[in-house]
Amino acid sequence: MNAIQNARTTKQPKKNSAKYSHEKSQIWITMERVGAEALVSVRDKGIGIAAADLPRIFGILIQVDSASPHGQGGMGIGLA
Repeated sequence: MNAIQNARTTKQPKKNSAKYSHEKSQIWITMERVGAEALVSVRDKGIGIAAADLPRIFGILIQVDSASPHGQGGMGIGLA
């Protein structure tokens, strides 16, 4: 993976972490090669994702419950 692909791959996870974390929170992003693929891991101190929503967060146009006190709108394409 070259530097441009690396930047594109980590852009949305960084934006999501910053959006749902407190100001000046730390965000940890790691990337490692696993065979012919890249494994990107993100860890932050944000509000989290409800366990019930985890199986569907990578679907296109998927958002967690907008009635949640943490819902912030958007198009739902961030992790797809």
